[in-house]
Amino acid sequence: MNNKIIKWLVLPITGAVLLAGCTAREANQAPVLRGINDISCLADSTVDLLNGVAALDAEDGDITPSLEISITPYVAVTNGYATFTKAGRYEAVYKTQDSAGLSARTTAYITVEEREVFRTDILTEGFSVRADGNAEIIAEGLTGSNYTFKFTGGEIAEDISLTRSFNLARGTEYTFTYYLKSNRSGNARAVADGSATAEFNISEGENVLRFTHTLPALNSGEDFGICEMQILLGELEGEAECSLSKVETQYAEQASGYAQVVENLDLNGRIFNRDGLAQDYGVTDGGTSAFVEITQPAGQIWQMGLFVNTGVELKEGNEYVISFGIESELDNYFEVCIQHEQFKDSDAVILSKPQGTVTQTIKAEGGFKGTLWLFIRSGAEANKLTVSNICVKKKLGGIKRETFSVQPVEAKHWGEGAGNVKTEYGKIIYTAESFGADWNTNEVIGTAFTLSGAGKITL
Repeated sequence: MNNKIIKWLVLPITGAVLLAGCTAREANQAPVLRGINDISCLADSTVDLLNGVAALDAEDGDITPSLEISITPYVAVTNGYATFTKAGRYEAVYKTQDSAGLSARTTAYITVEEREVFRTDILTEGFSVRADGNAEIIAEGLTGSNYTFKFTGGEIAEDISLTRSFNLARGTEYTFTYYLKSNRSGNARAVADGSATAEFNISEGENVLRFTHTLPALNSGEDFGICEMQILLGELEGEAECSLSKVETQYAEQASGYAQVVENLDLNGRIFNRDGLAQDYGVTDGGTSAFVEITQPAGQIWQMGLFVNTGVELKEGNEYVISFGIESELDNYFEVCIQHEQFKDSDAVILSKPQGTVTQTIKAEGGFKGTLWLFIRSGAEANKLTVSNICVKKKLGGIKRETFSVQPVEAKHWGEGAGNVKTEYGKIIYTAESFGADWNTNEVIGTAFTLSGAGKITL
C-alpha cells in the first residue's frame, strides 16, 4: 500500500503561520526474487523449479505462491515441477507481482543432457506360443534367426498368445518394443501379468509394437521381479503366420547410486612391468592380486613400476568410483596413479603413499577419457608393493537397453568338413557335403547343444 503519514510543523514567521509537510515512510518497493540459478539435468528427468526459490516483498511478505514460471521451448510447469523429455538448452522465466502492481522478473537456463545408452544383446530362446478357443497352432519354433509360428482359427480376438518372462526392476517404467512380421492384418493386445497394457492394429508386413509397463514396488524391499509379458493376437483370418525377430526393453536409470562395472578384477594378462626394469612382478591369489618388487631403484619415481589395465572405458561425462587394496612391505615412498592412458600420467589422479583400502571418485571429462589404468610406481626407492581386489563402479543415470533375440543354429566346419544347416519351425536340417577325418570337423551349434561328427570316405 502507498500510505503516507503527514506531520505538521508550525513556525511563527512575522505573524504568519507556515505549515510544512514531510513523508515519514518511503514509497512501495518492488518484490525481490531469490535462489534462482541455472540448472543441469538428464533427459527424462523431472525438475523442481522452486527448490530453494523465494519471492519476497517488503510490504506483502512471502509471495512465492504467486510466482509464474514459463519455459522456452515450451515445457509444461505443474506446481513448480517440469519434466524434460528432450536434450537441449531451455530458458525459464520467473515472474511475480505484488499487491500494488509492482513486478519482478528473472531468467535462468536449464541444460538437459542426453542420457548415455548402455546396450546388452541377449541371444536366447524363451519365447512360446499358445492357442485358445478354436485356434490351432500348425507349426512353431526357430526359423532362421526368428521365432515363427503358423496357426489357423485366429479370427476371434486374443486366441493366440505369444509369451515370454522378463526380469524387471520394480518401480521402474520400462518401454517394450516387439518387432513382429505378419502375413495377415488383425489386432493385438499387450498384457503384463494378466493386466492389459496396450492395444494395436496388426498390418500385413512389418509391425513395431511399443508400450510401457511398470512392475509395482513391494514393501518387502525386493528390487527385481519376474513379469510374464503376453502379446495376444486375434482377428487374423485364415492360415496366418507371424515371425518375431527381437524384443527390446529400455528404461532410464535413476540418477543416484552406482552400478558395478568390475568386481575383484582378474589381473591375469592385465599387468605390465614398465620397461622391464622392476626386478620381480606377478599375479597372486588366483588373479585378484598382483605385486611388483623393486630392489635396485632407477633414480626417478616414474621410471619403475607396475601398470594395471582395468579394461574399463571411461566415457565422457560419466562418474566412476575405483577401489582397491594396496600394501607396502617397506615404509618407503611410492605413488599410485589413476590415469586414462597407459603412459600418460601428466593429468593423472596421483595418490601419495596410500595404504589399506583406497576409494577414489573420478569423472571422465575434458581430456580425461579412454581406458582406465593404474600405475603403481616407485622408481626412486626400493619397495615391494601389492595391489588387490580392484573394483570399479559407474554412477547411474543413463538409458539401459536390452535386446532379446533368438540365437540361430550355426554350422561350423574345419579341415575337409563342409555342409549347411537350416531351421524351419524348430526343425534343424543339416546337410553334410563332406566329412573330415577328425572329430569337430563338422559341427552344428544351437543355444542348448552342439553336435559334432567326423567320417572317413575311401574311394
